[in-house]
Amino acid sequence: MNSISPIPLSLARRATRWLAGLLTFCAPAASLAVERVSTNDYVVAAGQTIRKETWVAAQNATVAGRARDALFLLAGGNVDLSGRFDRDVWAFGDLLTVTGRVDQTLRLMGRAVHVGGTVGGNLESAGDVLAIDPGTTVSGDVLLVGNAIVLEGCVRGDATIFASRTLTIAGRIAGNAHVVAPNIVFQDGAKIDGDFDYVSPDPLLSAGDRVGGKVRHLEPPAKRPSAGWLFSSLLVGLPFLSVFPFWSGRAIERLRTGPWRCLWVGSLLAILLPMLGMLCLPAPNGAPLGLLLLGGWLALAYLGRIVTALALGMLLIRRRPPGFFGILLALSVGLLALYLVGLAPVLALPVQIAAATYGMGALVLAGRPRPPDA
Repeated sequence: MNSISPIPLSLARRATRWLAGLLTFCAPAASLAVERVSTNDYVVAAGQTIRKETWVAAQNATVAGRARDALFLLAGGNVDLSGRFDRDVWAFGDLLTVTGRVDQTLRLMGRAVHVGGTVGGNLESAGDVLAIDPGTTVSGDVLLVGNAIVLEGCVRGDATIFASRTLTIAGRIAGNAHVVAPNIVFQDGAKIDGDFDYVSPDPLLSAGDRVGGKVRHLEPPAKRPSAGWLFSSLLVGLPFLSVFPFWSGRAIERLRTGPWRCLWVGSLLAILLPMLGMLCLPAPNGAPLGLLLLGGWLALAYLGRIVTALALGMLLIRRRPPGFFGILLALSVGLLALYLVGLAPVLALPVQIAAATYGMGALVLAGRPRPPDA
């Protein structure tokens, strides 16, 4: 069986930069050279210039002018970047559209991301739907994580792509490509100059004609959930819910009132925590921190699946006994539903990942458990 070459260690370094950028965005401004803006609609018209590093929190953001320093954008709605950006750009929102010129690294996260124009550095993006439009040029490497991904532009460096549903390649990758996706489609104009390593259930018979280097295929391992997982989750879940009733209760409320926010936060944690943990392990004196990050990630994922199962059970059983027996019944029904869905090979992995991701986000958003004031 062919083996896949290791995913580059640069992934961990990129994760570190993502986390550092988020922490910096949330921290108080420590330098007079940084400008912080909070508004409903942030607009930089064509001909206007942003001269200092700027952090923006807005409902919508439009930048058609020029940013000479780093730019951080956090939007609840749309982000439209059609101007010129001399330094790094970070953007988080619902719908992100980039048609301008970014001279350095571009980092994006949103529900739908469309990238056009020119990127002089690396492109790192995560979301539900990602598209690199025709005519787009990325001079550096590309890291894409999403459900449905379409690559029609030109990537001059390497490409690392994780797609949970479909990856469509209709452009050119001048370097090597590392791909994990259940469905990979090559369209007219697709070309990979370097090596092509991919994890997918079925081999691509036409890949050799479009790849200049070596092609290596690895089938994903097929796993079926065991009933032992159901009972172990029940044994762990009941004590957790009993010891932390207020925390778990707020987490369930977060799932009901803000599912998309839970998914966003959970996805961020699911990507960053393991990457940071793997980065710390080989570093001098970094093993304890690396183990702590990896252990925290596994614990959050396990407990997150329990919280999601409880919320699902409460949704399925509208009338349930009050108190402990009601919680027991709802958790059992929710875990059983996840187990039964997991018996379908196509749905097993996506459903379990979704349950853990939603729950992780809900637990973090719920915060530290505190009993209500008397």
